[in-house]
Amino acid sequence: MKRLLPLLLLVLFSACNHDRVHRLSIATDGGLVWDDDRAATVVVDGDTLYAEAHLRGGFSRNYPKHSISLKTDAATALCGLPEGRNYVLNASYVDRTFLRHKLSFDLFRAMDPDNRAPQCAYVWLAIDGEEWGLYVLMQKPDRRMLDVVRADSTSAVFKEPPLLYPVPPAPQDSLNPLNQKYPKLKKDDRTAQHEALRSLLFEADDSTFAATVGQHFDLDNIADWQLLVMLTNNSDGLRKGFYLYKASDSTPWRIALWDYDHSFGRDGDGEYNMLDRIAPCDSSVLFRRLMQLPSYRGLLVDRWQQLRQAGIITPDAIDRRINQDLRTMRRDACRDAELWPTAGLEYLDGTTIDAEVDIMRQFTRKNIQRLDSLLSR
Repeated sequence: MKRLLPLLLLVLFSACNHDRVHRLSIATDGGLVWDDDRAATVVVDGDTLYAEAHLRGGFSRNYPKHSISLKTDAATALCGLPEGRNYVLNASYVDRTFLRHKLSFDLFRAMDPDNRAPQCAYVWLAIDGEEWGLYVLMQKPDRRMLDVVRADSTSAVFKEPPLLYPVPPAPQDSLNPLNQKYPKLKKDDRTAQHEALRSLLFEADDSTFAATVGQHFDLDNIADWQLLVMLTNNSDGLRKGFYLYKASDSTPWRIALWDYDHSFGRDGDGEYNMLDRIAPCDSSVLFRRLMQLPSYRGLLVDRWQQLRQAGIITPDAIDRRINQDLRTMRRDACRDAELWPTAGLEYLDGTTIDAEVDIMRQFTRKNIQRLDSLLSR
């Protein structure tokens, strides 16, 4: 069994420096555009720094409120987050609570200190003098955040690679179809390692898979990932919504979280889902093959029981996390709702923040009860 940090220490760590809404403004020459960096002057709580920024998003670019990529000229502990250069200002347009990403990330890190997920802070954003509202400032996973060793010959980072798709979808970037983020693909192509993992998942016989999967993947990390998918019911996170990374030559592949707003009672299209549709873990070839192994099934059950007994995954513990963040940003979230009303096609029922948080609480209690029955010894 893993050794867990005391719950109080984990709560204090996750709360540190993130108990207020920061004021952040971006000044540009001509405004921000999609996917093309513009030089920007950033003022955060009165301090000035320089960066490059652009509008970002896939389907979410159809929404009126846009997310933003921000890369600072020098490493900085922006808004109290760990020092880095790469950030995302998440618009949280569909998730009126501004909680689902952050809560999922905080839980994953609390499950094990070695689990990687972005740390977040709340900011009130202005661009070129115009108020854009409340945003979730998120670390963007990169070599620094993932503790990837620069000098090692097999360390690598892939963002949402098509590892788990039987038939990979059309790539967003034809020149970098596996989305290798580190090292730069033109400098050192390490995609053969990704293809070796796909071969293990889709082509290896059962005995070879059972004997070698633990050499390729950190199964403690994978079990925590599966439990979080099950806890949040994030069907969108079964094949994407993650970074795949190898920190060094001597470590196996691990998962870092990314994109978890399709969770806690909402599906990807914003549709209400109080467990009417369960995230189909069997649709992930990795989870499906692992669940055929008695040792992994035992690991998954033991991890769930351990996290429950340690008080990390309980309705009350999740309530405390929700309440802490609500105290920080609820007033600004209500102001944001006035700037960006979300009733209509983009948000199926246009609930208030308080009604939406109640959905999250009801969902959590119902799903933990379901998982207690499913993952009993």
